[in-house]
Amino acid sequence: MSDGRCRFGPRAKREMVSRLLAGEKARAIARSLGCSPSTVTAARDRWLQASEHQRDDGSWCLPRRPVPKWCPWKLSPVEEQRILDARARTNWGPMRLQAITGRHRGTISRVLVRHGVSRRRRGQRQTFRRFEWSQPGALLHIDAYSARRSSFNPATG
Repeated sequence: MSDGRCRFGPRAKREMVSRLLAGEKARAIARSLGCSPSTVTAARDRWLQASEHQRDDGSWCLPRRPVPKWCPWKLSPVEEQRILDARARTNWGPMRLQAITGRHRGTISRVLVRHGVSRRRRGQRQTFRRFEWSQPGALLHIDAYSARRSSFNPATG
């Protein structure tokens, strides 16, 4: 599993660390690999923080997921549930839910997408009355103009 944004894979990170441990300078390694010295020292720091088991199996140099461990402005589950309950109760979109929940419509949209309820429920469909006739192909005649015709006098215009 490799992160698409990860330029240096496990092999390059192992090479960086082995060259650092051999005594080569971080700037020289970075210049030869085409990266910054901070990339080389970050690989070294991960190797130093790893346990012996992680160093042996090579898991220290595998790419990590780009997901933060902690986010101070993340909504609590209670606040997310308030948004979901308001959506279930009203079936309104994010713009109208702003008034109920007090959150920005972008935040509301993200919560709805995260929980899989971003598509609004369809309302009750209008049912039409079907007319069935004993004779197939018979036409139905409706005189919709007759109500206005009674008040229309051609002589007066």
